[in-house]
Amino acid sequence: MSLAISLDTVLQQKVEQLALQQKSSLDFVVKQALCEYVERQEKKLQFQQEAIEAWQNYQQDGLHLTADEVFNWLDTWGTDKTTEIPKCHS
Repeated sequence: MSLAISLDTVLQQKVEQLALQQKSSLDFVVKQALCEYVERQEKKLQFQQEAIEAWQNYQQDGLHLTADEVFNWLDTWGTDKTTEIPKCHS
């Protein structure tokens, strides 16, 4: 697939400078940037969808953990006393 984009002069100069510094083609730098952007946006949308689903589940069953419960659990990570995730409750 071929794609044509217009860049303002400042951005084009920055991209060209990056390509020179990396000894890469302009196409490679732009493609890499676009791939990273798309990946970030996909992760963002997935996070938002998971948050919506979690909220819907909470509204249905009321099960949850408090922030303190989560923080206390996370504090055990990487220690000799690592614990299992606490059970959700209403």
